[in-house]
Amino acid sequence: MKQFLLSFLAFFLISTSIRAQITEFAPIGAYWNYTWASPGGGGGLLTKVVGDTVVNGKTFKKLYNDEFTYYPFPPNYGAHRYSTGYLSIRNDSVFGGLGQDYFNFSFRMQINDTIQFRTFSNFSTYGIADSIGRIDLGGSNRRVVFISKYCKNNATGSIKKTFGRSRIVDTIGLLEGIWSEPDCGLLDLNAYFLNCYKAGTFQFPINTYCPSTVATNELMTNQISIFPNPANTDLTINFPSEMRLNSVELMNYLGQKIKVEKGDNLQKINVSNLPNGAYVIRLVFDNQSITKKIVIQH
Repeated sequence: MKQFLLSFLAFFLISTSIRAQITEFAPIGAYWNYTWASPGGGGGLLTKVVGDTVVNGKTFKKLYNDEFTYYPFPPNYGAHRYSTGYLSIRNDSVFGGLGQDYFNFSFRMQINDTIQFRTFSNFSTYGIADSIGRIDLGGSNRRVVFISKYCKNNATGSIKKTFGRSRIVDTIGLLEGIWSEPDCGLLDLNAYFLNCYKAGTFQFPINTYCPSTVATNELMTNQISIFPNPANTDLTINFPSEMRLNSVELMNYLGQKIKVEKGDNLQKINVSNLPNGAYVIRLVFDNQSITKKIVIQH
C-alpha cells in the first residue's frame, strides 16, 4: 500500500509539473517560429515575447518579430527586426494588436463567437468560430477552436469568405500567425504556418528542433523553382545540385498535411489525385525549409 501511495504521489507530481509547464500563455521568452508564403515570395518569421510594457495604464506583453524574406526579383532577400505589437491576457481572453487594445480571441470561444481582426480603409477582416475539437500536445489533450475568416469591402458591404482558416489552441494561441488576419488577396490562403512554439521547457510539437532564429540563407531565392503553377498532373522542383532535398510536404488551406514524399527522387511530385484548389508546398532541405503557394487545376 505504501509503495502504491508513493507511486501515485510521484505520478501526480510529474503530471502537475507537466501541466504547469504549459498553463501560462506567452510568458516572457516564449516564441512562435513560422514560415510564410505569398504568390510572390516567402520567408521565415520568429515572433518572441521580449518583456512587459505599460500602454495607457495597462500592462501588456511586448512582442518583436525577426523576419527573413525572399523574392524572385531584386532585392531577393532581406532580414528585418521590428515591433509587432502587444498582448494582454485577461480572463482567458487575449487583447492587443498593433498599438491597439482590442479583443483578439478567447481560449473559451464557442461556436459562432466572432473575432474582429484589423480594419483598413478599404476593407475589414474578422473570423467566426465554426467548430471545436481537441489536439494532443505531447500527451496533454488540449482544446482547439477552428475559425473561418472573412473579408468585408467597406465601400460595397460585400463579404467574402476566405480559403484560409485559423486554429486557437489552449496555451499556444493562434497557429496561423500571432494575429492570424485573413489574406484578402487572390488566393485567400493563410500567410503563416507554425513550425513550432516554445515556452520554457514546454514545446509544441514535441521531439522536434525549434530554433529561436529564422533562416537567412541566400539560397532561399530564385535558385529554387516549382512549376508549373497552376499544376495539373505533376510538379517539377528545380534546386542547386549541392542541396539535398529530404522531403516534400503538401498542405491544404487548414494547414493539414495531405501528401508527404520522402526519398532520393523528389524532383517530380504527382498531384493528379488531388482536388482542384490552392495549396502550400514545403520543401525540407538539410538546414532550411522553403514554403510556397501553389494551385492545382485539372
